Amino acid sequence: MKISIVGAGISGLSTYIFLRKHLPSPPAPLPPHEFVIYDAYPAPSRKEREAGSTSIIGGGLGIAPNGKRMVRALSREIHQAVVSQGYGVVRFQFNSARGWTIGSVPIVDLKGEPELMVMSSRQGMWECISGPPPFRDEVSDEVLVRKKVVRVVRSVTGKPVLRFEDGGEEQFDLVIGADGIKSVVKEAIVGDKYPAIYTGFYSVGGFVPSELLPQLPENNAELLPPKSQVVMTFGPGGFFGYGPFCAAPSSVCCKDPVIQHLIRESEIKLKIATWVTPKLPTWASNGVVLVGDAAHALPSSSRQGASGALEDAYAITFLLKHFLSLAYDSGSTSMSEEEAVQIASEKYCAIRKPHVEAILDGAMKLEMRRDKAGIVAEYAMYFIMWIKCKFFPGYMNRPIYQYSVEAEIEKAIHSVK
Repeated sequence: MKISIVGAGISGLSTYIFLRKHLPSPPAPLPPHEFVIYDAYPAPSRKEREAGSTSIIGGGLGIAPNGKRMVRALSREIHQAVVSQGYGVVRFQFNSARGWTIGSVPIVDLKGEPELMVMSSRQGMWECISGPPPFRDEVSDEVLVRKKVVRVVRSVTGKPVLRFEDGGEEQFDLVIGADGIKSVVKEAIVGDKYPAIYTGFYSVGGFVPSELLPQLPENNAELLPPKSQVVMTFGPGGFFGYGPFCAAPSSVCCKDPVIQHLIRESEIKLKIATWVTPKLPTWASNGVVLVGDAAHALPSSSRQGASGALEDAYAITFLLKHFLSLAYDSGSTSMSEEEAVQIASEKYCAIRKPHVEAILDGAMKLEMRRDKAGIVAEYAMYFIMWIKCKFFPGYMNRPIYQYSVEAEIEKAIHSVK
């Protein structure tokens, strides 16, 4: 098959590596699979990377335990690099805007090989997949083409055709849209009726060197002690933000004129608008499939953006692996290559859409609150959070962190008669 991936972000490169490693080879006389990744943006220069420009670093992200399992499946070397360059955390501590600690919950999964959350810059995660050696071997320069796709159309035979900014076009058997929140590929599936939605908010923030933060001891099989944590703050306006530290109680209502002056004069260099993808009727159609933010951009409060993209990449790959293996079986005449792609795409949507949309619904309740709650509603929220942290700390994240995309794939495969 001739396969194109549009977008060379985390989801696009992860999808490519999974596909390259796991897709079955077509039988002779069919040619081997051909891959090409198109990305509209030039690679950051060495000078820009070394300068640590915020335009290059981008925003921050958290790779949850379920996402870490996907990174491990991608490559143990990449998994180790992600852990080494990021900041590993074992708990979320919930604080109120009034300076109280409400409670905390674990963000680890001890099933099988233990996994914890890693906080990272987006660029740091991306470079682990496609950065300097030894990872350059995973995504070669021959595969990654810096070219802007402006539209996806259909040939007379129904195959997807990419049209480029320079006027050229090329036909493929399979196009995977990993081109983010303002996806061009998405329009080939659902038209222009589902544009990205601006939530009315933007994120501000920055980065500190991880060596300044509390570190987990080496050989810590139980992922203890709980000093390595992320502090999430909630107030009358809902979710406020997160960071590795919380303010000392004495400074919460600090009126020191020097501090107030510094706040007024501070310059925010990193501002990122918050967009979400509306729920789409489908993520796939006739040889075109969406993954990551192109299918489901999630708000930051979900803590599942990168992890969900990695699960998408894994799911579509292993569904394609199974059904293409059936199509390539020399004794099988019941399934063509095109039919295998269609069935895999349908099953991919069936197992991923409901799970991701449930996460989106929960996150939007926190993200989209525009009116400040009254004092009674605010304290009621704190009380409910305290109850959950006190009596059900592990349950809050268990359905997400222990979600098994492997098990869902097996169910989907067995459902096909």
